[in-house]
Amino acid sequence: MKSFFGNRFHGLRDAIDRHRQWQALRRRGDTSVLETVDSVADSIDSNIRLAPGYKKKLWSSIQSSLDYTAELVDRIPGVIDVNSSTFTADPYVNAFFTNVTDLQSVFSHSSEIQDYMDDIR
Repeated sequence: MKSFFGNRFHGLRDAIDRHRQWQALRRRGDTSVLETVDSVADSIDSNIRLAPGYKKKLWSSIQSSLDYTAELVDRIPGVIDVNSSTFTADPYVNAFFTNVTDLQSVFSHSSEIQDYMDDIR
């Protein structure tokens, strides 16, 4: 009996904590999470909006996803210079190309790279 009430108490306490987090989010005006919740609801099934408290229920999952995405973006390495001198000096460049001639050939003949270069000019 004691564990039954203990479990119920912990469940109630967790629900109150989630409610407080939700209220703090709304007071802060953090609209990015709320907009993402709406976007997710629309892209999955707009009928989700009919469920009472759907924003509150999805908020923590969306927040975790946004945090994880931001962390992944932060891990993307910076720009790598690719030329004949970095082929020998940079192990990343060396790993992508078999030799300097291959490097030059890729950049000279690749239609994808040519299209990209045209787009950024």
